[in-house]
Amino acid sequence: MRRRSDASLCGGVCLLVLIVVFCHWVLLLQKAIETDRKPFPKRLVDLAQLAYRTDVNASVASQIAEGQKLRGSDADATESPQTQEAHSTRREPNVAVLKFHTDIASAPLTIRIRLHTEWSESSVIYMSHAAEAGCGGQLYRSETFLVQGRLLCRDQMPMVAKGSCPEGVSPDPHRRCPSHDPLCGCHGPIMTRGMVGWAGGSTGPDFFVYIGDGPALHWAHDHTVFGQLADEESWDAVRALRKLPVRTGGMTMLTKPVDFEVGPRGEHREGATA
Repeated sequence: MRRRSDASLCGGVCLLVLIVVFCHWVLLLQKAIETDRKPFPKRLVDLAQLAYRTDVNASVASQIAEGQKLRGSDADATESPQTQEAHSTRREPNVAVLKFHTDIASAPLTIRIRLHTEWSESSVIYMSHAAEAGCGGQLYRSETFLVQGRLLCRDQMPMVAKGSCPEGVSPDPHRRCPSHDPLCGCHGPIMTRGMVGWAGGSTGPDFFVYIGDGPALHWAHDHTVFGQLADEESWDAVRALRKLPVRTGGMTMLTKPVDFEVGPRGEHREGATA
């Protein structure tokens, strides 16, 4: 009888536990239903509508941006020619301008140097800064193969690194460096007529325009090159410099150095010839 009583008691306890667990589960289920009364299919519809609204918003944003672009283009189209030219100069400032006067020409002369970042980016940054700061300088040397000058800036100027060796070119291990550049190396392309680079294998502020008839093979790749004469007017200015009085003695120097100013940059003019 005692064993039967113990078994009944154990069965009653288990039943009570099951009832408690079932009631707890029912309460949790009721709470979940009260939190979100939407049936499962309804929730799927809501998710689909949310995705659609997201796509629509993205499309509208894209159209607004495109409209702003078009309005900007329309604004440019209604600007005056002077304003458009100024904006164009700011967008593509690829030419440094040297302006100067000589005793043999009544009008001011201009040398435009088309800048090439692919030859020396740091040099182009330097020249760009010189143009924006309105730096000055002097042209002081006039040879049959070059015209040379020096930039003079009061502002703190950016550092210039020597140019890199052109792609596909290897430095000549047997190259005998000149005395003025004992650590010469491969720093730019072979200079051809009209190219502009830093003088003496340096990184400025002295520069020169090469005006020799053929490629300067004797200089190899020694010089950091950063630009070239941009137009025929620039060549006219160089020819005018070549007519000025000089004094010889190792190097051919202008008797009276010519002061110049570095003007605003602008787009180059086509038609540069030698």
